[in-house]
Amino acid sequence: MAEFKDKDEEIKYWKEKCIELEKDLAELSESSKQVENELEALLQDADKNNKELRTKNNRMKLDFETLQDKLSQFQEDSFRQIEELQQANTTFQEREENYKKYIRELEQKNDDLERSQRETHTSYREYNEKFNGALEKIAILQDELCEKESLKATVQRLKDEASELRQEIKIQEKKMLSEQEKSAADRRRSSFRLATMPGSLDIGNTAPNKNKNVNNASPLITTNRSAMDIVGDILRKVGLEKWLCPACAHVKCDCDVPRPPLFGSSSSPLSTPSPLRRPNSYYSPSS
Repeated sequence: MAEFKDKDEEIKYWKEKCIELEKDLAELSESSKQVENELEALLQDADKNNKELRTKNNRMKLDFETLQDKLSQFQEDSFRQIEELQQANTTFQEREENYKKYIRELEQKNDDLERSQRETHTSYREYNEKFNGALEKIAILQDELCEKESLKATVQRLKDEASELRQEIKIQEKKMLSEQEKSAADRRRSSFRLATMPGSLDIGNTAPNKNKNVNNASPLITTNRSAMDIVGDILRKVGLEKWLCPACAHVKCDCDVPRPPLFGSSSSPLSTPSPLRRPNSYYSPSS
């Protein structure tokens, strides 16, 4: 605190101090009014903001309640979906286990099928080899059958030709027999005429008649032999030389020689054995 020399100085000091305080009070009043006005404005703004915030708060509460309801509904839906997904997951797991089991069974069946396929391929190769062998045998049998058919056709053709030749030989035999009968009849007639003639003529002409008979028999033998030669030539032309006698090359002879078989060996099913030649007989194969 300041020290004064006298009271006047102290009073003066306090007066000045009062004046300063009054000025400060006036300034403070003005500033307080300004502050009050500002505070009122701020209060109004605050009330306005408060109302807006309350409105916004109420709206946000409503939104919150709505969101909470939605959240509850979403949680319920989520829980339900989670349960459904869990059930679906369980179902899928069971299905996966079934699929794994089914895949294992399919793999086992596939292995069995592959093993069966390998066995089938092996059997197929074996059957194919057997089939090829059977085809070869069939081809050989077909060739043999064709050969047999051709041989049968040849045999039939040769039989037909032999039948024709036998008919020709029979015709030639009939001709020769008719010629022999005719010559015998001529001899009988001539001998009858000679017998009816006088005895001198019989005695004188006996030797010439005998010579005449011999001369008549000689052309007959020549005619018979020439016919046999013609038949032999015909058989040679048609390729039937085996029908001829191997000793004298004639169809009819007195040679006791066995003839060879007509077609192939005696073991062939198409060949027929040749009979032995008999005197004064024609050779003909058995049909």
